[in-house]
Amino acid sequence: MTTNKEQRSSFRAHIINAVSNLLETEDVNKQGGDPEFIGGGELEEEDQLTLVDFFAHWCGPCMNMMPIIDEIKDQFSDHLRILKVDVDKNAAACKTYQIRGVPTFILFRNGHIIWTKVGALTKQDLVQSIAKEIKP
Repeated sequence: MTTNKEQRSSFRAHIINAVSNLLETEDVNKQGGDPEFIGGGELEEEDQLTLVDFFAHWCGPCMNMMPIIDEIKDQFSDHLRILKVDVDKNAAACKTYQIRGVPTFILFRNGHIIWTKVGALTKQDLVQSIAKEIKP
């Protein structure tokens, strides 16, 4: 029988391994938002918060979140990196992170999942959730 600590360690290793596989993402922090390929190192940067937005182009709520994500990017530009992952192009990532619906937002710090939120959110909810995690 495995302990909770062993399960957490195994889960973390699985996540890091999965993220190490290249994902086609759109880094909205870059000028022009050109697609970028990332590996696990980007999610493990020291004290770097990374918000990953799992979305689909055919998803109405995902498209409605785009302007909110742009505002979040501007508001937290010094503290937050935002990556967008197209679920239709990244089935393995969706399986790894158990993405069951879109949009799904996962906030990482140093490669660790801080929280996961599923569905369209208000700007206020997203801002509050991110602001709680920013270290002074």
